[in-house]
Amino acid sequence: MQPSSFSADRKGRVFTAHLGGKLETRSKIPLNSPEVLRLIYTPGVAEVCRHLKAHPEDGLKYTWLGSTVAVVTNGTAVLSLGNIGPLASLPVMEAKAMLFKELAGLNAVPILIQTREAGTFADTVEQMAPSFGAIMLEDIEAPACFAIERELQKRLTIPVLHADQHATAVVVLAAIMKVASLLQKPHPQLKVLIHGAGPAGLAIARLLHAWGIRELLLCQADGILWPGKKTAEDPIHSDVAAFTNLRQESGRLEELLPGRDVLISTSGDLRLGQNAIRSMARKAVILALSNPQPIVAPQEALTAGCAFALDGTSLNNALAFPGLFKGALEARASHFDEEMLLEAAKAIAQAAPPGQLVPDQLDRKLHRKVARAVAKAVLGSRQEMADCGERLHD
Repeated sequence: MQPSSFSADRKGRVFTAHLGGKLETRSKIPLNSPEVLRLIYTPGVAEVCRHLKAHPEDGLKYTWLGSTVAVVTNGTAVLSLGNIGPLASLPVMEAKAMLFKELAGLNAVPILIQTREAGTFADTVEQMAPSFGAIMLEDIEAPACFAIERELQKRLTIPVLHADQHATAVVVLAAIMKVASLLQKPHPQLKVLIHGAGPAGLAIARLLHAWGIRELLLCQADGILWPGKKTAEDPIHSDVAAFTNLRQESGRLEELLPGRDVLISTSGDLRLGQNAIRSMARKAVILALSNPQPIVAPQEALTAGCAFALDGTSLNNALAFPGLFKGALEARASHFDEEMLLEAAKAIAQAAPPGQLVPDQLDRKLHRKVARAVAKAVLGSRQEMADCGERLHD
């Protein structure tokens, strides 16, 4: 774990901001008379209970299910901190819940799971799932994160998404879409190298391929991933190995960089020098996502000649997950699919200001646009979109 770089004064302000936690539960209805009490509690509530017993499909309408997400973690892979455990990860989950509320108007509840065993984790979440409209998995180590997401998607009839994989992939794809537009280069011609074959790197590779990028390489600390490589036989890697490195290249990262248009780094296991960056294609792009130490600082990459360079702070999955879940819940989706992710990426790219790769995370209009794009991917028709209500309209 990296030591803190904050000054004593700033550290004090950080702790003050977290004092007592960052979340609270509030009633939507003022409890200001006995009549209101009788409506929301006994005897009135029994009428709603009877109705839901007979019509469980109305749970989204008469409870908070249609607007509430569980943010679930065991704290084993917290960004820049590693395996810090459930309790120490709670401030991060509270912050995620804040973003849901502030940016998408959704309720979110942090859930801490005290196990590293994938089956036990999935069983626990399955048992509590009836309390929520959707599940966001967060900061869970590999390979358990893959098994947990797969099992929950199989067992549940509500949307489940591992944000570290798919929300990150959506944001990266949005940036690449904008790169292709700004550089006026057809995206099938972009030569993309992904450094890091963990959850984020694999999900990025899959989504870029789904969008149509074919010149795609994925490398790890021990070199490039390819179908004949031992690690590629692992089910986690096998599907990605099948569609990457179609030219059957070999070598380590710096040997693969020459002529590449885009480098996406999700791993912090090495640092890039100026000469390696200069070997990339003219007007190259580097997305250095690893924290706390990126493969290269954005300013260094720009100095070396890159057209664009962003780090994980600017290219954060908070650009995507509030709108992804808002759109899925409003459309009454039962799951997330590739089309929803692609449409979310397009919406983010289109919302980016001129000359920039991504928009501001705090732009509320952005998250409404993403939600609307996701809902449209689910529902399709104009009439069904209208039934979602005005909350998805700009």
